Amino acid sequence: MLTLRSVASDQQIHLHSLRDDEFTLDVSGNGISASQRIYAGPDGNPPQYFFQELGAQLAPWSGQLRYESLDLDLSLTATCTAPGIVTLQVEMRPNMGASDAWPLCTATCL
Repeated sequence: MLTLRSVASDQQIHLHSLRDDEFTLDVSGNGISASQRIYAGPDGNPPQYFFQELGAQLAPWSGQLRYESLDLDLSLTATCTAPGIVTLQVEMRPNMGASDAWPLCTATCL
């Protein structure tokens, strides 16, 4: 499990591995709470590699680091400002066939 906490609010992001090809992402704080099960695929497209690359960056860095799940129901985008503040944008989209689902987009300063 990986937990990221915002330095600017009570927002938290939790990543739970369920199996090699599936994980759950939970976002809570700032008046929101959302959870989504994400399929990484048989060849594996887990977000661990995204977070490893993010952790290896020397601040400040330019450009974006991006992760997108196999089914396109999750996108993670990390950017860094000149003072070295990293912002992680999380976009969760409804799974196929979900009738009462809604998209979520939030940004967290790490």
